[in-house]
Amino acid sequence: MATAAPPRAVRRQVPVNVTIPVIDPESAFVRVKKAQCTTAKVKVADPGVAITEDAERVRAVASALREISETRGGGAKEAHLRVDANGAWNSAQAIEAIGVLEDAASAVGGLEYVEQPCETVPELAFVRSRVDSKIAADESIRRAPNPLAVVEAGAADLAVIKVAPLGGTAPALELQRTLGIPVVVSSAIDTSIGLAAGVQLAAALPEIPFACGLDTGRLLKTDVVTRPLQSELGMIAVSEADDLHLLSPQGEADPADLDFWANRLERMRQWIQD
Repeated sequence: MATAAPPRAVRRQVPVNVTIPVIDPESAFVRVKKAQCTTAKVKVADPGVAITEDAERVRAVASALREISETRGGGAKEAHLRVDANGAWNSAQAIEAIGVLEDAASAVGGLEYVEQPCETVPELAFVRSRVDSKIAADESIRRAPNPLAVVEAGAADLAVIKVAPLGGTAPALELQRTLGIPVVVSSAIDTSIGLAAGVQLAAALPEIPFACGLDTGRLLKTDVVTRPLQSELGMIAVSEADDLHLLSPQGEADPADLDFWANRLERMRQWIQD
């Protein structure tokens, strides 16, 4: 991507969700209100965290989303709440937990979707056949030898795609065309450089039925650009993703570190060209 132009954008801004980590309900409420997005993704199923605790966090987020939506003249239908379990549940646990979290999200009409409730494709298919909630696949796509296995098994209603694990915007766009189900462009905990690639991908999609998970810059203490890429009222302008400026290096770097990364970058460049 460093040597190619971004794909042709078909929109000027990209809708995004605020991401809520495993924190207490009060802090979750504050984060949602600060971000002013009308869509939130809540992390759940962390080791050692009870489903009742997840439900309280979801309930607080739903309340904040509804307040934001109503302030803008909308209602519960304008606010969306999704949860991400990162494959932590088995199928029985997922079915039970989804029921609890659907109830916790009732202030915004329930869950928009549940992301990767289980680890394996057969488990995802089983859960999808037994719950009303939409199921999204993330790890089952970006870590799979065959990303289409999820679709072939009828295991997901939508797919979460991330630029870096898929090798750039071009292969990500090709996968989106091949999957044949709606996609959500998302990120890991990227700096604004990585987020910009996601925004460029989302800007090139024919349609965006779901807000993108590209506002994770809010989770970082610092960034590597002069103006970090963050949303405003739930949107990120594509023009800002196209116009990032790196910060000047702070302090003196270790010469050995500079040599290591310069050599690694050169090896990567040669490998890509070959």
